[in-house]
Formats: sequence, structure tokens, C-alpha cells
Amino acid sequence: MYKYHTIFTNNWPLDILNAIERCISPLMKNLKRTSTTVASTLATTFLTNVTTSNQYATSFIVAESFKSKYDSLKINRKVLSRSIEDAGTMMENLVPWTPSGIFMASTLGVATADYLPYQVLSLTNILVAFLFAFTGIAIFRTNHVEENLDAKNEADTP
Repeated sequence: MYKYHTIFTNNWPLDILNAIERCISPLMKNLKRTSTTVASTLATTFLTNVTTSNQYATSFIVAESFKSKYDSLKINRKVLSRSIEDAGTMMENLVPWTPSGIFMASTLGVATADYLPYQVLSLTNILVAFLFAFTGIAIFRTNHVEENLDAKNEADTP
């Protein structure tokens, strides 16, 4: 619970100042294709995770930043969620200064680079994520039924 409180406390100034929107708007203007949008999500997630060292904050920042672009390109938000997971959670343990990287290195008693060759799942997963992005495999689209349900759910929320 305290993790989420800390994340929201740290992110609200960014929200009030509209800082994230100002930083990413040049990037968003150039994203016109599905493949580049998903690939940019993967890259942004990894870079944000490396710089913030916080997967929770990364998830919120990237999801908020990219959700309207996914909606405008009619890409299902499941793809956004999966991309954040692929480049964030799966890759976090390969960065020595993130909580997962510190935990893995201290538990195994070796440097991060020493267990890198054994991270077959993480390394294969990110390659497959980029392959999916550029081939269109498993890139789901929204349809009118889902859009209508989302609109209805938003209208029902007080």
C-alpha cells in the first residue's frame, strides 16, 4: 500500500505541471504506425525503468503517456499492458540498480553480468516483443463492441 502512495506522491507534480505530456508530445507526433508505436512503448518502458529504478512508477508513467496513442490507432490496451510487462518487469532484473537487480545479485552472490547468460526467458521475450511489433503478430485491435463497453463503464462510474 505504501508503495502506491509513494508513487502517486512522486508522480502528482509531474501530472500537475503536465511535464510528461510536454516531454513525450514530440515523440507522439511522429508515431503514425502500429509497429513504431509498440516498439516505442518497449523502448520507453525500458529507458524509464532504467532511469527511475521503479517498475511501479514506470508502469504508471508509460501507460498514461501511451494510452491515448493506442486508442487513436485502435490498438487494444492489452498490447500496451503486455509491452510494459515485456520491457519493464521482464528486463528489470538485468539492471543492477533496480530493486530486482539488487535482489538477484545479492541473493545469487554474483554480479548482474554473471547471471545475464542465464536470463534466457527475459532476453528471448524482449526479442519476441519487437518481432511481434514489426510483424503485427498478436497486435490486437479494438472493435466497436469494446469501445461501447468502455464508454458505458465510464458513464456508469460516479
